Amino acid sequence: RSWLGVTVQRLTPLLAESFGTNPDEGALVTDVEKDSPAWTTGLKAGDIITAFDGKKIDSPDKLSWCASIAGAGKKVTLKILRDGQAKTLTVKMAPMPAMLAGPGLPPTIVIPASPKAKKAGSDLTQGLKVAEVDAYTGGKLGLTVKGGKAPGVIITAIDDGSALAKAGLDKGDVVTEINGTSLSGPGDFLKALKGAAKGDVLRFYAANKKSFIALKK
Repeated sequence: RSWLGVTVQRLTPLLAESFGTNPDEGALVTDVEKDSPAWTTGLKAGDIITAFDGKKIDSPDKLSWCASIAGAGKKVTLKILRDGQAKTLTVKMAPMPAMLAGPGLPPTIVIPASPKAKKAGSDLTQGLKVAEVDAYTGGKLGLTVKGGKAPGVIITAIDDGSALAKAGLDKGDVVTEINGTSLSGPGDFLKALKGAAKGDVLRFYAANKKSFIALKK
């Protein structure tokens, strides 16, 4: 079997809205394996793969299947959406690594769908505490460590009944971006939450889960 080297998740209606697309139009890349074909060709988290070698991709499972049967060594064309712009990439597929080649193991990792998020209340910060990401945690997640800290925030307290928790965020999550904008620390995170207007969709990237989580205020 052949291998692309990405982790993907399904585009929920809110995630699709946050990216300006439709739920059945692509598989959302949440992580790229270092030195994989996807890594070499420049795929990154936040890209949406809409077609693989001429075949429309409408779900993560479809991408996983297409990638597995493409054939090692074959060059295939990927159509993606990146920051709202359509792009075409060419990738040379690789053989499935031995550690992933067991019976029934998918060649492309699929993140389970996140909980269905309801509309959030006016105060998203109630019961929420965040802190800077320390160098040790950031290093383990592959984040750039500078001055003894890494970008983003780590959630140190969150109310179980809050909108953020219901959307899928948990204590210990490391959030590195909101709506595609990188967070330098707690100030950026809280500013984004407090600055959101009613009806806005907020899309969080949880680096420790390698997944995107969205809610509508």
